[in-house]
This record gives sequence, structure tokens and C-alpha cells, in this order.
Amino acid sequence: MTKDLVTIIVVLRRGRNHDSLDAVKSLNLGLMNHENSNILHHNTVGKVLACTCCEDMQVHFGNVMLQMPVAGVRNLNAVLQKMSNKYSMHDPPGKYVIRTPQQNMFITATHLEFRDLMDLLDTSLYMYEVKKVLQEGE
Repeated sequence: MTKDLVTIIVVLRRGRNHDSLDAVKSLNLGLMNHENSNILHHNTVGKVLACTCCEDMQVHFGNVMLQMPVAGVRNLNAVLQKMSNKYSMHDPPGKYVIRTPQQNMFITATHLEFRDLMDLLDTSLYMYEVKKVLQEGE
């Protein structure tokens, strides 16, 4: 999986042609190794996709993409909630450093990006639960 990501990044850096655009378009499907994924929510800072056949999700935040199970997204959301309770949102620092569920992976975000990331994850998890309930009713 990592090798594919590195290959795509190299393609994007070497040339700005239609092949690199196709690589970007296939990035979502290639990393999940599944044919179907749904965008649960998107906003100005990114999007969250969910695989239709398993519990994997992709969180796109700026130029960072994390793939993890739903539990990992819930964990990341909980970390953000704790941070928002700990730090004053009325007097934001320059940047927040967010520890992700991935080992040795951190994300930095401005105050506005932090709030939008919280919204992105909250809404995505809510939409995930709604879709699950609707699928159970079918």
C-alpha cells in the first residue's frame, strides 16, 4: 500500500499531465483496495470517505490522507474534542499539533482548520451512523 502511494506521488512530481490527474482520481480507490466508497462529508479542509463493504474510512485533510477503521476516526475525533475543551478557542495559538491514531504521525492546523476538521469528523461519523441505520432497515 505505501509503495503505491509513493509511486503516485513521484508521478505527480515528475509531470503535470493527464496521467498524473488520472493517478489522483484513482487514489481513493487504490488505497482502499475496494471498488466502492461513499463521501460521508466534505468541507473546506477535506473530506471523509467510507468503504461500502467494510469498516475502513479515509480522512483527507489538506494534503494528508489517513486510512483507518471507524474506531480510529472516532478516536481521532475524541482527541480533537479533548483538545478543544483544553485550549481556549477564543484566543487561538498559531497552530495546533494533533496526534493521529497512526504511529508517529502528527497534523498541524490553524484555529480555523482545527474547527473545520472537528466539523468534518463529527458530521462524517454522524452520516456514517445514519447510513448504517438506513442499511439495517432495508
